[in-house]
Amino acid sequence: MTTIYLIRHAEAEGNYFKRIHGQYDSPVTALGRQQIACLEQRFADIPVDAVYSSDLRRTCQTAEAITMPKGLPLHREPLLREIHLGEWEDQPFGAVMRTQMDQMIQFQQGVLSWSAPGGESISRVRERMETALRKIIGENPGKTVAVFSHGTAIRNLLTRLLHRPETPEGYLPEGNNTAVSCLEAEGDEIRVKWYNDSSHLTAEILAAAVKPDQGRGQRERVQGFPELLWFRPWDPEAGAEYYLACRSEGWLSSHGTMDRFNGPAFLAAARAHSRFNPAAVQVVMSCDVPAGILEMDYEKGAEEGVGAIAFYYVDPAHRKHGCGAQLLGQAVSDYRAMGRRCIRLRCAPENEQALRFYRRQGFERIGMDADAPVPLYQMERPL
Repeated sequence: MTTIYLIRHAEAEGNYFKRIHGQYDSPVTALGRQQIACLEQRFADIPVDAVYSSDLRRTCQTAEAITMPKGLPLHREPLLREIHLGEWEDQPFGAVMRTQMDQMIQFQQGVLSWSAPGGESISRVRERMETALRKIIGENPGKTVAVFSHGTAIRNLLTRLLHRPETPEGYLPEGNNTAVSCLEAEGDEIRVKWYNDSSHLTAEILAAAVKPDQGRGQRERVQGFPELLWFRPWDPEAGAEYYLACRSEGWLSSHGTMDRFNGPAFLAAARAHSRFNPAAVQVVMSCDVPAGILEMDYEKGAEEGVGAIAFYYVDPAHRKHGCGAQLLGQAVSDYRAMGRRCIRLRCAPENEQALRFYRRQGFERIGMDADAPVPLYQMERPL
């Protein structure tokens, strides 16, 4: 009998930034690394003969929980990849939900014929995942194997193996990041012994993690979530008043005073950034309500491989709902596509709340901005 431990990858940028990452290749997050450490402890005393993984970075990183301590090679198998989501890849969930609600509902329901525009169908995912599994079993008769894959891919494989009805109610729920399922194979039969177990994760890590949708109707899962944002280009004329209001509130909350605030200079710089590329200055949208500004300076630091953020602002009404992370996700998406090596921004030393947020996102202080009219830290995060 061959035993298979089927494991979902740790939390990755798509989960955290609330972006659609099927085969878009993104790394695990800081919380994901904590989940990997818990997974390593879980498997410390479990003999494993071989380790297979999707060839995407987030699964390969998660597989190190077993390969590194046990000294095993990693077999990369492209058939274990997540569903390919075509034109949806690396789009904010909020943007797709706003324009393609019915398509998103069909995706959530596991409709077999469904595919994103230019993407892969649910039925194709089920077929290739079973093909990959049977190939791995055939290469490892009588052994114990760890197999690392992705949320939707695993969900569909388990739904197929359990012979669940092809209805929304029959579609198996998605497990947490690093959730483990156990399969047993003998001859042509593959049995699901248990599935979606994440008991190795501490209560603190479970509380911090992005949860799979549970307990809501399909339309409620994808409609009207104020924390799921989308982005639109800023209008330098019609949007000037809103931009200055954001700049003013941001300055006051950062410095505690309006001394040395220069609204006309900030507005002129934003207009210059927008003229260079309209995508550089974006209005953050929650449903149809403006919720902030993301202003990037595509030219500054470009020769050094730096992606500069000139203004990073979330309206107070939308703070502490995961919105700040989604702004970073948009900047990461833009600058990674340009081949930049890092993101750089500035923060007031007295703005402790913002400093804590940036440090959680992986930013480190690299010095002071000598050209700023007030003291500002220079902070950098690798891409």
